[in-house]
Amino acid sequence: EEMYDKYTDISIYLSYKMKMKSKLEILLYEKNKTIGELSKELGMNYKILLNKLEGRRELKASDIRRIAEKLCLNDKEIVSFFNLRTFDK
Repeated sequence: EEMYDKYTDISIYLSYKMKMKSKLEILLYEKNKTIGELSKELGMNYKILLNKLEGRRELKASDIRRIAEKLCLNDKEIVSFFNLRTFDK
């Protein structure tokens, strides 16, 4: 039963990562950009950016801020896109 929970968590995590990547692809399409162009604008290696977006490497708050700035995301879009929690009262 413990293994089931472990694999369920992994499945949910991977599903979230694919959803995040899909959201990014849609957003880039709307802004007429590619992941390659975004990686160049960020000064980040293409593979490193992909690994961060796919959860293979840590996506830091500074990465989120830089991506948000380059894509002109508002606070609501940042929270939604990166699946962040807010602490509204």
